[in-house]
Amino acid sequence: MPKIIPGLREQILETARTILLEEDDSRFSMRVIADRCSIASGTIYNYFPGKDAMLAAILMSDWTGVLQRMQDSASEADTFSSGIRGIYDAMTEYIDRYRSIWIRYSGTARDIPMQDKRHEQMIVQIEDSVKILLKRHAGRKEMILSRLLSESVLSAAMHKSITWDELHTLCTYIVKE
Repeated sequence: MPKIIPGLREQILETARTILLEEDDSRFSMRVIADRCSIASGTIYNYFPGKDAMLAAILMSDWTGVLQRMQDSASEADTFSSGIRGIYDAMTEYIDRYRSIWIRYSGTARDIPMQDKRHEQMIVQIEDSVKILLKRHAGRKEMILSRLLSESVLSAAMHKSITWDELHTLCTYIVKE
C-alpha cells in the first residue's frame, strides 16, 4: 500500500498550478512537478493517475472558487446589474486565466459531445447564481430568462464579442432598476 503524506496533494496541486500558469507549457510534467515538490516521480502517482487528472483537479478547484464568488455576488448585490457584473467578472477572470490551457488541451471533433456536456454543466451552475439575482431583484416573469442570461454572461466572458456595456444593456431591459 502506498504511503500517503499529509498535505502533499495540496502541495502538488499548488506547484502544478504555478508551473501551469507561470511557466512554459513544456515544464508541466509529472517529473518536473515531483522535482519541485522534492518527492520521487512515482510518489506523485499515488495522488494523480496522470497529467490530465492533475490538470482536471486544478481546474475544478479553481472553478469551485469561482462558483462561490458568483453565489456571493448574487446574494450580496445591491442591484441586479451589480450582481451580474460580479458573476461576469468571476467568469472572465477564470476564463482568461485558463484560456490558453483550454486551447492547448482541447480535443478533436470526437470530443464535442463531452464539450457540450461541460458547457451544459457550466450553464446550470451559472444559472443558479442568476436565479438568486432574479429572485432578489426581479419579478416572477423574468425567471424564465435565467438561462438566456447565463448563456449571455458565459458568451461575453468567453468570446469578448459581447462587451460588458452590451450585457449591462440587456440586463436593464430585463430588470428595470
